[in-house]
Amino acid sequence: KTIKKSEIEVISVMATKRSQSIQEVPISVVAFSGEDLIKSGIEEVADLGAFTPNLYVSKSSMQVSQTIGIRGVGTSSNAALEPSVATYIDGVYMPRPGALLGSLTDIEMVEVLRGPQGTLFGRNASIGVVNIRSKSPELGENYADISMGVGNYGAIDTAITANASLTNNLAVRGNLNYSADDGYGENLY
Repeated sequence: KTIKKSEIEVISVMATKRSQSIQEVPISVVAFSGEDLIKSGIEEVADLGAFTPNLYVSKSSMQVSQTIGIRGVGTSSNAALEPSVATYIDGVYMPRPGALLGSLTDIEMVEVLRGPQGTLFGRNASIGVVNIRSKSPELGENYADISMGVGNYGAIDTAITANASLTNNLAVRGNLNYSADDGYGENLY
């Protein structure tokens, strides 16, 4: 079958801090669009490990004890040490992986860059980078999206996303997410 060049989807990533085709980036990178996250059932950063080769994300009962490792290397879960895998949300460095325990809602792209990235992302990217980008406001679009889920042990997950185009050149977007559960045990004391 002949495929026209216009039919091939071009994936643009920000691995070099500028929009570039993933085929032109000289870095080992895995990228997920927001649609990919939804289709794959990836709801939080810890779920990325099942779909990204060489990425390990551990969760613990303590939020500060989350660890992210790439290719078997990562900083142990210690709140006093800077992580060796840098995490960024919309270009802002998150100094503790425990800050990433929230849900991945209203996401445009998640990129996992493997290997030393210190030149572009600083000293805390000696093993790699997890770069998360939220969706930008859309001009000319007014809508609200509400999703809700329930589960075992009193689990509830609610997300509300709204986009409003205020003028021809100004739009705002907001996302509110609430997740809670009762836990697995009951304290009888």
